[in-house]
Amino acid sequence: MKTIVLSNRAQSYLKLKAHNKAWDDANAALERDPHHLKSLGRRGTASFYLKKFKDAYSDFMKVIELDPENKGFMEYLKSCEERLLQIKREAYERMKRRVVFGDVAEEEFGKVATRIPVTELHLDIERSEELVKSKEEVV
Repeated sequence: MKTIVLSNRAQSYLKLKAHNKAWDDANAALERDPHHLKSLGRRGTASFYLKKFKDAYSDFMKVIELDPENKGFMEYLKSCEERLLQIKREAYERMKRRVVFGDVAEEEFGKVATRIPVTELHLDIERSEELVKSKEEVV
C-alpha cells in the first residue's frame, strides 16, 4: 500500500513540476517494490526532466522490458536516446575544437596571425574597415 501512495504522490509532484520530490518518492516506492511499473516510469520521467538522461534511459528500458506494449514510455525512451546522442555530438565537437586549437598553438600560431588584445574587441566599425583596407588578417 505504501508503494502505491508514494508512486501516486510522485505523479502529483510530476504534475507540479517538482521533479526532485517526484524522483525521491518514486525511488522510495522502488525501494519497497523494485518492479513496480508506474514507479519506474515516474522515476524515469523525473530523471528525464532533471536532465539525468542515462538514469532515465535505464528506467525506461526496465519499463519496456516489463511491459513491451507501453507506447508512452517508448516515446520517452526515444527522447532519451535523442538527447544522449545530442550530448555525445556536442562533446565530440568540443573535443575537436580543443584538438584543433591545441594543434594551432603547437604550430606557433602567433607567427602567422595578428594578435588583438581583448580590450580592443569592442566592435569599432571604423577600425574594422581600416583593418580590411590594409588587408591585415584578424584572428
